[in-house]
Amino acid sequence: MFKNYLKIAGRNIWKNKAYSFINIAGLAIGMACCMLILLYVLKEVGYDDHHRDADQIYRVAIWKDATGQKQGQASVSYLTAEVLLLEYPQVQQAARIFRFNNEDAAVQIDDRRFIEPRFFFADASLFDIFTIPFLRGDPATALSQPNSVVVTEEIARKYFNTLEVLGETVTVNLRGRNIDYKITGVVSNAPEASHFKYDLLAWFQHAETLAPDPDFFRSWFGYQIWTYIKLPKGYDPRELEAGLVQLVKKYFPSTRQSSRLFLQRLRDIHLSGNLENECEPNNDIQYIYIFSAIAVLVLIIACINFMNLSTARSLNRAREVGLRKVVGAQRVQLIKQFLVESLLVSFLAVTLALAMVEGLAAIFNKLSIIQLRVSYFENSLLLLGLLALTVAVGVISGLYPAIFLSAFQPVRTLKKSFAKSGLGANMRKTLVVAQMAITVILLVAIVTIAQQLEYIRKKKLGFEKEQMLLIKATGTALTDKQNYETFKSQLLQLPEVMSVTKNAWVTGEGFPIRSIYFNAINDEEKIALPFNFVGHDYTKTYGLELAAGRDFSKEFATDTSFAYLVNEAAVRQYGIEPVLGRVIASGDRNPVRGPIVGVVKDFHFAPLHESIEPMVIGLFDLGLPLISVRLNTATLSNSLAQIESVWRQFEKIRPMDFFFLDNRLDSVYKFETQLGKIVAYFTTLAILIACLGLFGMALFAAEQRTKEIGIRKVLGASVPNIFMSFSFDFIKLMMVANLVAWPIAFVIMRRWLNDFAYRIDISAAAFLFAGAIAIGIAILTVSYQAIKSAIANPVEALRYE
Repeated sequence: MFKNYLKIAGRNIWKNKAYSFINIAGLAIGMACCMLILLYVLKEVGYDDHHRDADQIYRVAIWKDATGQKQGQASVSYLTAEVLLLEYPQVQQAARIFRFNNEDAAVQIDDRRFIEPRFFFADASLFDIFTIPFLRGDPATALSQPNSVVVTEEIARKYFNTLEVLGETVTVNLRGRNIDYKITGVVSNAPEASHFKYDLLAWFQHAETLAPDPDFFRSWFGYQIWTYIKLPKGYDPRELEAGLVQLVKKYFPSTRQSSRLFLQRLRDIHLSGNLENECEPNNDIQYIYIFSAIAVLVLIIACINFMNLSTARSLNRAREVGLRKVVGAQRVQLIKQFLVESLLVSFLAVTLALAMVEGLAAIFNKLSIIQLRVSYFENSLLLLGLLALTVAVGVISGLYPAIFLSAFQPVRTLKKSFAKSGLGANMRKTLVVAQMAITVILLVAIVTIAQQLEYIRKKKLGFEKEQMLLIKATGTALTDKQNYETFKSQLLQLPEVMSVTKNAWVTGEGFPIRSIYFNAINDEEKIALPFNFVGHDYTKTYGLELAAGRDFSKEFATDTSFAYLVNEAAVRQYGIEPVLGRVIASGDRNPVRGPIVGVVKDFHFAPLHESIEPMVIGLFDLGLPLISVRLNTATLSNSLAQIESVWRQFEKIRPMDFFFLDNRLDSVYKFETQLGKIVAYFTTLAILIACLGLFGMALFAAEQRTKEIGIRKVLGASVPNIFMSFSFDFIKLMMVANLVAWPIAFVIMRRWLNDFAYRIDISAAAFLFAGAIAIGIAILTVSYQAIKSAIANPVEALRYE
């Protein structure tokens, strides 16, 4: 029987080529969307799966009080790993990795120099915890000797064009010092799906000799070290977390007793990390849900097409069903027949979809930050997913038509009385409304996301970001105070340079670390506030406005070491009155005291996801990681060449590493930008599928109304009259779809906008625009068939049937 079902299904598909093409093409587009999202989701949820004991590996992180709310940080104190191994027997192994903030390693091979941002110091036990395959060398001893370094295959080939590099020496410049490292191992390149990616892993103990002060690593005050532990198989990490409370009480200073250590499962870091001081930016599980929902909606639109066209053409299959029932066919056999037909369509669609995915993946990789790799046979889950998708689409899209068609009564179908009953018409209209409502929701999303991103780009941040050049100074000669002052003086002689300063963090990007406490900012409590250490002329360079007091000035003796500015939010929240002259202190250990000399007007130091927090700007007269140069020129390339010329007078080893602030801040909203692109791409595909469905419905409607249109023309109806009569039914459905879609879209987009502390108000224009587009698309789609029917010869129409 199955062979018979298959043969009949093939004949029906071939006989009705136009409808078959619409069904197969629509399903193929919808399935291609699902496949793309499936590839993306599998990639994102598969982060760090390559580690053999991934389920036993956890990262130790910390919650700490700051400005009245908990602040999570991905890194902890250096001593944490040692204490965990000594006092908690359930911790089988521990390993630490570290890199200096805002400093890339400068590697020299003979007369060649390379800047390596993925240079980490690591414990030798890292290779016992993580699965890092060695191509050359012994993992047990690779990082056990002083000045040893392990490199990836890519680095070995880049430096020496071979993997036979054991014993070779590379010179690394860090913290202004040249260090000779001996290569003791070559490992496979870090997988793309890894929450931290490395190129060089150096002997950890050497980092201690490069620390800015002797207590940098041996203190419980600094949270700089990423720490990983391995627990026994099947052990509940919550038991260890409960015990970590005692560690805080025993070792942490009194000002940190509210802190809490917690564990992050290795596989969860990429999608639920997003703490301060992450190894690299993570994704957000929310976007996985959003993209998956969009893919499912597009697939639903495609399935609706199939159901609509199948039930719409029920009259053409009614006699077939009647004859089959007369000769003894059971209803279940008819259902099987129609399901086989829909499954065959689904398999044809998935074949076409596979070809489409290859092209669409290349487009996505080019136009968005999502990078997809199509490798069906390398991932059994992907193959199972494709098979499940094919069967699910075939069954879901074919089940209703199968049940609907198999229910026809033989007497009515053979007498053709079924043609007058109108069965299924309301269901088809409901499905069309649902299909177009989904399209309208996606259109509203596109407009709202675009408006929010435009708002972000144009919102006044309270500081100057245009033509602001930031130069990375860490590890260079310009961390020396005298060199910096001379460099600054020479830059100011260039006519394009308006102002120069130095700062610890990127203004507008947020606070990577909030571990410094500002004691006695009021009389009752010690508060951990966000901070930024800067040099003279910071407010001038960034165009900050003073609300009270004065700026830092070399004319005041108190401003030669430490002095402070606070923002208006700090004054409001903590009631600092009087504020000017109040002495505060930064740091828990050996706090450095200084007066508050001024109050700056609030500005957006962090992204617009966050409201403006109380913060402190501290004058720091020694080396800082960033040099900010405000330019005023239309010829940036010429200005950069002149600045680099001055740079080379001070720094012979490292090339000038720089970026422009406006570009950097745009990247802060990369997930929102990515979301906007993905929604736009998938909405385009959804519109294409909807157009195919509407065209099929218009084709069917024209067939059913052939004689009616002929009679109308004979009685004097004009082409515009017939066109409007034909199109009005579809326009009514589009208007209903808008009424259904608008409240749903409003709720969804309001929830998305709630992630921003500063956001647009959802405007009626977005809904009207989306509705107008949907109605316009519907009119354009059915107009061809409407005009064709309207201009047809009425004689031919009256001969119909």
